[in-house]
Amino acid sequence: MLVRSICTICSAPKSFDGIHLKMNQRSSNYWPYIPLLLIAGLSFWLNSSVAPDTHDNDPLRHDADYWVDNFSVKRFDRDGRPLNTLSGQKMTHFPDDDTTLITNPKVTFFRQPTLQLSAALGQIGNDGKEITLTNNVLIHRDGSAGGLPMEMRTQRMVLFPEIEELRVTSNLTITQGKSVVSGSAMNLNNKTGISVLNGPVTATFHRANPL
Repeated sequence: MLVRSICTICSAPKSFDGIHLKMNQRSSNYWPYIPLLLIAGLSFWLNSSVAPDTHDNDPLRHDADYWVDNFSVKRFDRDGRPLNTLSGQKMTHFPDDDTTLITNPKVTFFRQPTLQLSAALGQIGNDGKEITLTNNVLIHRDGSAGGLPMEMRTQRMVLFPEIEELRVTSNLTITQGKSVVSGSAMNLNNKTGISVLNGPVTATFHRANPL
Protein backbone atom coordinates (compact mmCIF):
# COMPACT_ATOMS: atom_id res chain seq x y z
CA MET A 1 0.00 0.00 0.00
CA LEU A 2 2.84 2.32 0.85
CA VAL A 3 4.67 1.47 -2.36
CA ARG A 4 1.54 2.00 -4.40
CA SER A 5 0.94 5.42 -2.90
CA ILE A 6 4.49 6.52 -3.60
CA CYS A 7 4.25 5.34 -7.17
CA THR A 8 1.01 7.17 -7.63
CA ILE A 9 2.52 10.42 -6.41
CA CYS A 10 5.58 10.00 -8.55
CA SER A 11 3.48 9.20 -11.62
CA ALA A 12 1.32 12.28 -11.33
CA PRO A 13 1.07 14.58 -14.40
CA LYS A 14 3.94 16.98 -14.85
CA SER A 15 1.64 19.97 -14.23
CA PHE A 16 0.72 21.23 -10.76
CA ASP A 17 -1.72 24.16 -10.39
CA GLY A 18 -0.66 25.80 -13.62
CA ILE A 19 3.06 25.20 -13.07
CA HIS A 20 4.36 23.15 -15.96
CA LEU A 21 7.47 21.02 -15.55
CA LYS A 22 9.52 20.72 -18.68
CA MET A 23 11.56 17.55 -18.98
CA ASN A 24 13.73 16.53 -21.86
CA GLN A 25 13.65 13.07 -23.26
CA ARG A 26 16.78 11.93 -21.40
CA SER A 27 15.48 12.93 -17.95
CA SER A 28 12.09 11.42 -18.63
CA ASN A 29 13.76 8.07 -19.12
CA TYR A 30 14.81 8.09 -15.45
CA TRP A 31 11.34 8.92 -14.18
CA PRO A 32 10.25 5.28 -13.57
CA TYR A 33 13.26 4.75 -11.26
CA ILE A 34 12.37 7.58 -8.89
CA PRO A 35 9.80 5.49 -6.91
CA LEU A 36 12.45 2.81 -6.39
CA LEU A 37 14.92 5.40 -5.09
CA LEU A 38 12.30 6.77 -2.71
CA ILE A 39 11.51 3.29 -1.44
CA ALA A 40 15.22 2.56 -0.92
CA GLY A 41 15.70 5.83 0.95
CA LEU A 42 12.67 5.23 3.11
CA SER A 43 13.86 1.72 3.97
CA PHE A 44 17.28 3.04 4.96
CA TRP A 45 15.72 5.71 7.16
CA LEU A 46 13.44 3.21 8.91
CA ASN A 47 16.31 0.81 9.50
CA SER A 48 18.52 3.51 10.98
CA SER A 49 15.65 4.72 13.19
CA VAL A 50 14.85 1.37 14.77
CA ALA A 51 18.38 -0.06 14.86
CA PRO A 52 19.75 -0.08 18.41
CA ASP A 53 22.70 2.06 19.26
CA THR A 54 25.49 -0.41 19.88
CA HIS A 55 27.38 2.11 21.97
CA ASP A 56 24.54 2.24 24.50
CA ASN A 57 24.88 -1.51 25.05
CA ASP A 58 28.59 -1.42 25.73
CA PRO A 59 29.26 -2.74 29.24
CA LEU A 60 30.38 -0.17 31.78
CA ARG A 61 33.89 -0.50 33.08
CA HIS A 62 34.24 -1.45 36.73
CA ASP A 63 35.75 1.88 37.71
CA ALA A 64 35.12 3.73 40.95
CA ASP A 65 33.32 7.06 40.86
CA TYR A 66 34.15 8.03 44.45
CA TRP A 67 35.95 6.78 47.55
CA VAL A 68 36.37 7.81 51.17
CA ASP A 69 39.37 7.13 53.39
CA ASN A 70 39.16 6.45 57.13
CA PHE A 71 35.43 6.93 57.43
CA SER A 72 32.93 6.32 60.23
CA VAL A 73 29.11 6.39 60.01
CA LYS A 74 26.93 6.25 63.13
CA ARG A 75 23.22 5.44 63.15
CA PHE A 76 20.86 6.73 65.88
CA ASP A 77 17.33 5.94 66.98
CA ARG A 78 14.54 8.51 67.23
CA ASP A 79 15.62 9.51 70.73
CA GLY A 80 19.18 10.22 69.62
CA ARG A 81 20.69 7.09 71.15
CA PRO A 82 23.38 5.37 69.04
CA LEU A 83 22.34 2.09 67.45
CA ASN A 84 25.38 1.03 65.46
CA THR A 85 28.54 2.30 63.84
CA LEU A 86 30.12 1.35 60.51
CA SER A 87 33.74 2.34 59.95
CA GLY A 88 36.58 1.29 57.69
CA GLN A 89 39.94 2.10 56.24
CA LYS A 90 38.51 2.86 52.79
CA MET A 91 35.09 2.87 51.12
CA THR A 92 34.90 2.67 47.30
CA HIS A 93 31.74 2.91 45.18
CA PHE A 94 31.33 1.38 41.70
CA PRO A 95 28.50 2.79 39.54
CA ASP A 96 28.29 -0.09 37.04
CA ASP A 97 26.72 -2.46 39.58
CA ASP A 98 26.04 0.11 42.34
CA THR A 99 28.08 -1.76 44.91
CA THR A 100 30.36 -0.39 47.62
CA LEU A 101 33.52 -2.10 48.84
CA ILE A 102 34.99 -1.48 52.28
CA THR A 103 38.54 -2.26 53.32
CA ASN A 104 38.90 -3.46 56.92
CA PRO A 105 35.27 -2.83 57.89
CA LYS A 106 34.20 -2.66 61.54
CA VAL A 107 30.61 -2.73 62.77
CA THR A 108 29.56 -2.11 66.37
CA PHE A 109 26.07 -2.62 67.82
CA PHE A 110 25.56 -0.73 71.07
CA ARG A 111 22.71 -2.88 72.34
CA GLN A 112 23.94 -4.52 75.53
CA PRO A 113 25.95 -6.66 75.54
CA THR A 114 27.95 -4.85 72.86
CA LEU A 115 28.50 -6.76 69.63
CA GLN A 116 31.49 -5.98 67.41
CA LEU A 117 32.24 -7.35 63.95
CA SER A 118 35.33 -6.96 61.79
CA ALA A 119 36.73 -8.43 58.58
CA ALA A 120 39.31 -7.83 55.87
CA LEU A 121 36.71 -6.92 53.24
CA GLY A 122 33.11 -5.79 53.19
CA GLN A 123 30.61 -5.23 50.38
CA ILE A 124 27.41 -3.21 50.66
CA GLY A 125 24.62 -4.30 48.31
CA ASN A 126 22.94 -1.87 45.92
CA ASP A 127 19.91 -1.58 48.21
CA GLY A 128 22.10 -0.69 51.20
CA LYS A 129 20.29 -3.15 53.47
CA GLU A 130 22.95 -5.83 53.75
CA ILE A 131 26.69 -5.99 54.21
CA THR A 132 28.72 -9.05 53.24
CA LEU A 133 31.86 -9.53 55.31
CA THR A 134 34.58 -11.85 54.01
CA ASN A 135 38.09 -12.99 54.94
CA ASN A 136 39.04 -13.31 58.59
CA VAL A 137 35.62 -12.39 59.95
CA LEU A 138 35.63 -11.89 63.70
CA ILE A 139 32.58 -11.44 65.95
CA HIS A 140 33.11 -10.35 69.53
CA ARG A 141 30.31 -10.09 72.09
CA ASP A 142 30.94 -8.73 75.55
CA GLY A 143 30.04 -10.93 78.46
CA SER A 144 26.71 -10.24 80.16
CA ALA A 145 26.12 -10.22 83.93
CA GLY A 146 29.76 -10.91 84.62
CA GLY A 147 29.93 -13.74 82.08
CA LEU A 148 32.82 -14.46 79.75
CA PRO A 149 32.98 -12.73 76.34
CA MET A 150 32.26 -14.75 73.22
CA GLU A 151 34.26 -14.74 69.99
CA MET A 152 33.40 -16.31 66.67
CA ARG A 153 35.65 -16.69 63.64
CA THR A 154 34.58 -17.50 60.09
CA GLN A 155 35.29 -16.52 56.48
CA ARG A 156 31.94 -15.22 55.26
CA MET A 157 28.96 -13.56 56.89
CA VAL A 158 25.97 -11.49 55.71
CA LEU A 159 24.87 -8.71 58.04
CA PHE A 160 21.51 -6.90 58.08
CA PRO A 161 22.16 -3.79 60.20
CA GLU A 162 18.60 -2.43 60.34
CA ILE A 163 17.14 -5.60 61.88
CA GLU A 164 20.38 -6.53 63.67
CA GLU A 165 20.60 -10.01 62.23
CA LEU A 166 23.56 -11.85 60.77
CA ARG A 167 23.90 -15.05 58.80
CA VAL A 168 27.13 -17.00 58.78
CA THR A 169 27.38 -19.02 55.56
CA SER A 170 30.70 -20.78 56.09
CA ASN A 171 32.33 -22.96 58.73
CA LEU A 172 32.70 -21.19 62.06
CA THR A 173 34.32 -21.64 65.43
CA ILE A 174 32.94 -20.12 68.64
CA THR A 175 35.07 -19.77 71.74
CA GLN A 176 34.02 -18.67 75.23
CA GLY A 177 36.73 -19.09 77.76
CA LYS A 178 38.03 -22.61 77.23
CA SER A 179 34.80 -23.86 75.65
CA VAL A 180 34.83 -24.37 71.86
CA VAL A 181 31.87 -24.95 69.51
CA SER A 182 32.13 -25.52 65.75
CA GLY A 183 29.45 -25.61 63.06
CA SER A 184 28.80 -25.16 59.34
CA ALA A 185 26.49 -22.11 59.50
CA MET A 186 24.69 -19.90 61.99
CA ASN A 187 21.90 -17.31 62.29
CA LEU A 188 22.10 -14.73 65.07
CA ASN A 189 19.51 -12.17 66.14
CA ASN A 190 21.16 -9.46 68.20
CA LYS A 191 17.83 -8.05 69.42
CA THR A 192 16.63 -11.30 70.95
CA GLY A 193 20.07 -12.78 71.64
CA ILE A 194 19.00 -16.06 70.02
CA SER A 195 21.55 -17.95 67.90
CA VAL A 196 20.80 -21.00 65.76
CA LEU A 197 23.83 -23.13 64.89
CA ASN A 198 23.59 -25.51 61.94
CA GLY A 199 25.33 -28.86 61.87
CA PRO A 200 27.29 -30.87 61.87
CA VAL A 201 28.11 -29.36 65.27
CA THR A 202 30.95 -30.34 67.58
CA ALA A 203 31.41 -28.85 71.04
CA THR A 204 33.79 -29.00 73.96
CA PHE A 205 32.52 -27.31 77.13
CA HIS A 206 34.80 -26.36 79.97
CA ARG A 207 33.25 -26.18 83.42
CA ALA A 208 34.53 -23.12 85.25
CA ASN A 209 33.92 -24.58 88.72
CA PRO A 210 34.22 -28.35 88.53
CA LEU A 211 32.58 -30.26 91.36
